[in-house]
Formats: sequence, C-alpha cells, structure tokens
Amino acid sequence: MKRARLFHGWIVVWSVHVLLFTIFGATYSFSSFFPSLQAEFSANRADVSFAFALAVFLYFSIGAVAGVVADRTHVRWVAGFGIACLGSGLYWASRAASLAEFYAAFGLAIGFGVGCSYVPAIAAVQPWFVKRRALAAGIASSGIGLGTLVVPLLAVRANAALGWRGTLELLAAGTLVLGMACTLFLEKSPQRKGLNPDNADCAPAGGHAAGMGWLEAVRSRTFALFFSTLLVTGLVQFMPFVHLARHAQDRGLSAEAGALLLGIIGLVPGALAVVVVISGAAVAANSVTDDDEALAGEQRDRAVAAALEFTGEGEALEAEVGDGGAAYEVEIKLDDGTVTEVELDSDFAVIGDATDDDSD
Repeated sequence: MKRARLFHGWIVVWSVHVLLFTIFGATYSFSSFFPSLQAEFSANRADVSFAFALAVFLYFSIGAVAGVVADRTHVRWVAGFGIACLGSGLYWASRAASLAEFYAAFGLAIGFGVGCSYVPAIAAVQPWFVKRRALAAGIASSGIGLGTLVVPLLAVRANAALGWRGTLELLAAGTLVLGMACTLFLEKSPQRKGLNPDNADCAPAGGHAAGMGWLEAVRSRTFALFFSTLLVTGLVQFMPFVHLARHAQDRGLSAEAGALLLGIIGLVPGALAVVVVISGAAVAANSVTDDDEALAGEQRDRAVAAALEFTGEGEALEAEVGDGGAAYEVEIKLDDGTVTEVELDSDFAVIGDATDDDSD
C-alpha cells in the first residue's frame, strides 16, 4: 500500500484529543455554575450535585454499550450521535424551569454525550498504531486534562457575563461546532483509507494468541478485582469536580481560583502521563531494532517452516515480527555456520533474505 505524506492515524489522534477536550471540558464546567443553580432553584448542595452524579452514572453505563455499537457500525456515527445529544442536552438544560428538568437535560447531555463519544473515540486510535500505540493514546487522552483546565475557567468568565443559562447555551454551541468537526475525521480502520498501522508498507504480523471471550473475562477474578478497584476509587474521584470550586469560594477564594484548582486536578496527571508516555516511546524507539517482538505458537511454526523450506537446510535461531516491509523475519543457521535472515510477508511467503553480519 502507498504511504501517505500525512499519516491519517495522527489526524485521528488529534481529532480525538480535541473531541475529549470538548466533551470533558463541558462536563467538568458543572462546578462553575454550581452556586447559580443553588440560587436559581433554591436547592441545597446535595440536590444540585445529584445532577452530576446522575450524568456520570449514565455515561459510564452507556459507554459500555456504545463501544459495542461502534464496533458493529461506524465510530463516526456513534460519536456524532453523542455530540448531538451533548449539545442539545446542554441547550435544554439552559432552558430548564425546575431542578427535575435540569436533572433530565443534564443527564441526557452528559450521559449520552460522553457515553457515546468517549469510548468509541479512544478505541478508534488503537488500530492505527502498533509501535507508537502508547504515545498516540497518551496524546489523545491528554485532551481530557487540557479541557478540564481551560473550559471551566472560560465558563466562570461566561457565567459572570451571561449567567448560567447563557453559559450553557455557549457550551452547547461550542460543543456542536468543535465536536461535530472532530467526528468527521474519526476512522477506526486504516484499511478503509488504503493504509496500514504505523504507515507501514505492509500489514503487521497478525494472529495474536486467542484470548478470553468477554463473558469469560467478566467472570474472572482478575476482572472482578479491577472492576472493584475502579468502583471504589470512583466513589471519591468525582467529588472534587462537583464541590471543590464551591468550597474554594466558601474559603474566600474567587470563582476563577476555584476553577483553576479544578483544572490543576486534570492537567497535572495528564501532563505527567504525556511525559511518561513520550519518554517510554523514545526508549522503545531506540531499542526496537534490538528487541523486536518474538513470534510464538502457530505463527512461529508457520514462519519457521516457510524459512526452512526456502533455505533447504539449517536450524531456526529466532523468529520475530519484521521491520520495514517484512511482516516476519526468521534467522536460520545454515549447516556451514552462516546465519541468514529470511524475510516473509503476512501470508508467510518469502520476499527476501540476507546474510547476518553478526553471525560470527
């Protein structure tokens, strides 16, 4: 397949970055107009915070289903539906005449909006990369931290100038414009664009070892521990996003300072994650030629058999995922002691060979 000058995988990565910036920025702006909601509906903090709790519950629940639907249809459709729900829900919330109506509107906006956008968008990044998958995922997900820092600060300023209703209208418009624009670039399959992961000349070696089915995985002890950990941490994880800004004002800080504290929560871990990911990717890039991924199981057997058939003699020393144009590479030690490297394509057909200079 022909290489593209600008690899579409990076377009997907940055589109997801901006998409997550948009949806989570809107989500975590809730605390910016928390006091205004209390005053508007004569409600206590528990009543107002329930709107956010309901929204988070819905978007986690809906996200599990949205990922499956995106796999069977198209990520662009599912994420686009989520953005439409987010924008229309935020606008509906700006028109709410009661707290109950605000619950329904904000729950729809965040629940369906984030639920249908987040999981499919993140999943769309993975198929485009093999060697740089961690780096790509880190860049894409860092949009959450940046959105948490920037959008609540803007929402505080907008709330002071336009009121909470005008702020929600502004968020609705911004979400629809930015979010819909980003969904246009989402694509989960490199093959539909005539490309391969990492912009390689040929498809990467396939045939990963078969894993658990989803039902078996859900019933496993490992999954139960993982799920329980996320559940317990989630019970306290979202409290600051609701109450921190309001608490800061109670302590005498400005609304902007409260929003900034909230942004730091999202930005610092996100920035550290990006630094770690980039550092790890650099280390991996420097070592990839000396530490390629070894083949195993049936994949290795087929590669070795094809290489030995080509050489007609010898013993297989190594079999690994290929670099450049080769899907597989097999090192064969011939009877005279010479080591030759046989290159295979993804169908295990020989496409070249070379004597290993390090065979001595």
